[in-house]
Order: sequence, then structure tokens, then C-alpha cells
Amino acid sequence: MSKEMIEVIYGKRSKFEVYRITKPFGGYEFVIYKDGQYWKGTFDSLSAAVDRARKEESVN
Repeated sequence: MSKEMIEVIYGKRSKFEVYRITKPFGGYEFVIYKDGQYWKGTFDSLSAAVDRARKEESVN
């Protein structure tokens, strides 16, 4: 499995990083890190992961 940073979203108080993780038998999943620590995951699409991070950023 490999992990690659795809998107960074800066909020007022936090930084969200969306990573693409390659699955062992092909395909991808996306996870979100908040301020450098794992926060939420596994999303099937990049847009779903980015939308979730943006929603949290607007709440904070």
C-alpha cells in the first residue's frame, strides 16, 4: 500500500490533508488527516473526501 497526498484544505484553526491510498489488489481509497493525525477515512472518491473536509472546516 502506498499513500500520496492529493489535497490540502486550510481552515481557520486546522489543516486537513486528503491522501489517496492504493489498495493491495488495485483501486484506491481516500482518507483525511487533520493537523497531521488520521481523522476520517475510507472514502471511495476524492470528491467525497474533500467535501467532508470542507464541511468540517466550515464548522470550526
